[in-house]
Amino acid sequence: MIDREFLDQVGRRRATADQVVVGLDPGRQRTGCAVMMTEPVVGVILAKRLTNEGVCDLLWEIEPDLICVEGFRLYPWIAKDKRWDHFPEIRVIGAVCEIARVCGIPVVEISAAQNKKATPNEHLYILETWATCHHTTDAFRVFWTVIFGKLDEEALRR
Repeated sequence: MIDREFLDQVGRRRATADQVVVGLDPGRQRTGCAVMMTEPVVGVILAKRLTNEGVCDLLWEIEPDLICVEGFRLYPWIAKDKRWDHFPEIRVIGAVCEIARVCGIPVVEISAAQNKKATPNEHLYILETWATCHHTTDAFRVFWTVIFGKLDEEALRR
């Protein structure tokens, strides 16, 4: 469940913000989440790991203007460990896309490789959006990749 105080804070800031943008990096049990507001300057409202269910609750509650999500790729060196897996990362992405479809929210999905290449760690340090949790860091990274417009044509077609 999402904290009521947080939702009230988002509501107050939303009144003055141009856009509310959510950056997500899905994980096995928790998803990195960065809720950002674009105003005259960009503001961070939330940056933390949420349960995968909590991410869905958050999106229903705040109805952002844009969702940026780091996509999932099954790399060969990880495939062996996931033989009997239920792939919760993919399920989260599917749930996020369905919520976005129902609410009419655009979604930009970016591959992990493109995301890390477009917005390197040095940029995150300069922008003061580096987090100790790699999922939260990648949620910031996917936000900045979209805001900076560093998308390839494949991401723009989605």
